[in-house]
Amino acid sequence: LGSFPSDHAGLYMTLAVGILLASRSIGLIAVFWTLFVTLGSRIITGQHSPLDIAVGSGIGIGILLILQFVAENWGKRLIEPVVNWTLQNSAFSTALIFVFVFEATNTFQNARFLLKSVKEIVKHTIGG
Repeated sequence: LGSFPSDHAGLYMTLAVGILLASRSIGLIAVFWTLFVTLGSRIITGQHSPLDIAVGSGIGIGILLILQFVAENWGKRLIEPVVNWTLQNSAFSTALIFVFVFEATNTFQNARFLLKSVKEIVKHTIGG
C-alpha cells in the first residue's frame, strides 16, 4: 500500500482540472497531457497501478471541487483583497505565482530542502 493512492496523480490532476476550470480549451489539453504523459508513464513503469492513479486523481479533484465551492460561496471576502493586491503589484505577484507553480510541479522538493536548511541554521544559531 506504499503507492496507494498516488499523490502524484492527486497533485497533477488537481492542477490540470484547475486549469480546466479557468479555461476549457487549455484545460482539456492539460488534462489529457496529465493523463497520458505524466500519469500514463507511472503506470507503464510500474510505479503505480491504474487504481492508484484513479483514486489519487479522485481525491485531488474532490478536494479541488470542495475548495472551489467554499471559495465561491464564502471566500470572496478573503480573495478580493488578494486580487486587488496582485493587480496593484503585478510584477511581484507574477514572480510569486511563478515560484509557486514551479515548486508545485516539482512537488515542493526545493521548498522542503530550503525549510530543512533554515531549520538547521536556526538550530545551530540558537543552540540545541
